[in-house]
Amino acid sequence: MPSCSKKKNNLALKLILVSTNHQWNTRVKASAIHKDGKPYYLSIVVTTEIDRLITLVDSRTEFRSLISHNFFGYSRDEKRRRLIQTCSADMFVCLKNIFSSERLDDILLREYAALDTGSREVYSAVAAMESAGVHVHRQLVIRLLGIRADAIGATLAKLEDIIHEEPVNEREGIYAWHGRHRVIMQIIAEHTYYDTRRRLDLFNTVVDAIRPSYDIEIRTLRALCNVETGLATIADRKEQNNLLRKMISIAPGERVPRHRLLRNLIEMGEYPDADAELRIFQKDFKLDGPAMRYAIMLATARAVRSLGLMKEHRIALLEKAREVAASGANRFSQSRGVLTAYCEVGVEIAKLTGNREVFDLAIEKLKENEDRIGDPKITQDIRSFMRRMANIATEPAEYIEADFEDE
Repeated sequence: MPSCSKKKNNLALKLILVSTNHQWNTRVKASAIHKDGKPYYLSIVVTTEIDRLITLVDSRTEFRSLISHNFFGYSRDEKRRRLIQTCSADMFVCLKNIFSSERLDDILLREYAALDTGSREVYSAVAAMESAGVHVHRQLVIRLLGIRADAIGATLAKLEDIIHEEPVNEREGIYAWHGRHRVIMQIIAEHTYYDTRRRLDLFNTVVDAIRPSYDIEIRTLRALCNVETGLATIADRKEQNNLLRKMISIAPGERVPRHRLLRNLIEMGEYPDADAELRIFQKDFKLDGPAMRYAIMLATARAVRSLGLMKEHRIALLEKAREVAASGANRFSQSRGVLTAYCEVGVEIAKLTGNREVFDLAIEKLKENEDRIGDPKITQDIRSFMRRMANIATEPAEYIEADFEDE
């Protein structure tokens, strides 16, 4: 924010020129601005400004109805700590964290609208990829958007303070690109890639452009498989599976896409395909913790969800699931996923037969893990399973009985 006097000896007249960096740098300025002006750069709020912001919010009662429930109720020190750490002291994100108002999004959308067409294309694509977990870097953007290598400098200049570049491996020419804050990039992505088809096309393009020789792009494949972001934003699991199969073809040595494909197939009820994938995985890698968990889930799902089976056959299938789970729990005794899958087998056996012996063995192993590791999620799992067992008589069965029974 440069300010300058019209003349050195005229202290009564001052001009304050305000602009974002990406707009300021691309404009031709009079030499007097650089000669006599003094620049002020406002990027993040400092600690004292955060303190004043909290004081303002706490002292004005009319603000209380506007405060987000995620922020209201913390002590002053906790509010301060969260704004500094969670928000990286970015003014917009601080306000968003406090008020959680959709109107604040308009500030970013107006900034986005003020960019030229090429800059908007880069900004929205990087925002969508970063929000999905993609490790964005210069060469990937060049491949995806067809930007000439000699135009990268000008592109970044137009997006100064919006997109940042930092070296990852200068020898290989790898430079990471990221926005100034995750929350900001997510807001832009939500408003520019809200259409599922457009987001799916972007993911397909990213996967097609992956070069598995780069570690940063291998990490992108793993991040896209996250169960909360990336492929999880595509509701159609068949489309997800097509992308996962592409990933497996591109990087056959990567386990994470195979894990995710196994999970999808089981949840879709495609048990023969899941079994085939599991056997291929075991042949290529041997079973690891996540794959063992899915093996238990697959055996349990076959017993519980297969249509038209008799009760005695379900019990026999659950016994096979118990054998797989018990073996997995001994082999991967510190795997939360394997042990919770074992508990799930115990719950299903108890629901079907009334016998809770398997559950008791499984929950005991989970409790041993709780004492050993101290993971709070394990504590939550134990509470959840104990509640389910206490209410097992009212928990609905997932299976459908056969139309006939033994005489």
